[in-house]
Amino acid sequence: MTRRQSIVFDRAAGFYDNSRGFPPGEEAAVAAMMARAGGLAPASQVLEIGVGTGRIALPLAPHTGGFYGLDLSASMMAQLRAKQNSEQVYLALADAARLPFPDDTFDAAVVVHVFHLVANLEGVIKELGRVLKPGAPLLHGRNQMDKEVAELRMAWHEVVDAERLAASNWGRPVEVLAQMGWRQQGLTHEHKFRHEYVPLHAVEGFRQRLWSSTWALSDDEIERGVAVMEALAHSRYDDPSQPVTTTSAFCVDVYMPPARADG
Repeated sequence: MTRRQSIVFDRAAGFYDNSRGFPPGEEAAVAAMMARAGGLAPASQVLEIGVGTGRIALPLAPHTGGFYGLDLSASMMAQLRAKQNSEQVYLALADAARLPFPDDTFDAAVVVHVFHLVANLEGVIKELGRVLKPGAPLLHGRNQMDKEVAELRMAWHEVVDAERLAASNWGRPVEVLAQMGWRQQGLTHEHKFRHEYVPLHAVEGFRQRLWSSTWALSDDEIERGVAVMEALAHSRYDDPSQPVTTTSAFCVDVYMPPARADG
């Protein structure tokens, strides 16, 4: 099943970094891990679809010879521009299903938290294969949350939007990549980091509609989900309004494109 329309993050531009960013200093370690995973070199030309505010692009760009970012949201990319210093990041407002680049352009592609948002997953993956040089990798990044934090989120989905979650692309990228002939290279690369979070602040993020999964919901649905999350938080923690130290990870899987037919 595909979405009728890709999700555009204009409304999230002002709060995206505060709700998704790494703890200070961790972004450099994440970028170094990604560069190693993808075998990036000083001359590598890299494409990121869904570049957003540059959470990945800005720290990763110094490991490359040129970093090209594409997004549907001009507002998100304006946030990137405001943070950009000397990083060689070049931006385009475009659809990942119609990439404005010639065949065999890039030495690697980066996709982080994007596949579940696009309307045409197969078309986007096909386009990535077209613009990558033969044998160039796709770096698919994702967060891996602490079990208790993840269970708070799953409580929301089970009560409020289980059907929407099932109809989304959340579980499809690995399956579709395999069906289209892409193969995972090696094991998952992982960078773990410690950080603090406040359980009730996490719940409040759903009430404030910080996550794209909340944007199509009614106020009644939002409050129903928040009530379940608050009850779970109070059952898990003595005082869920206080910070809790936890461990999360940023993970990268490396995929190699299918071999191309001669001619």
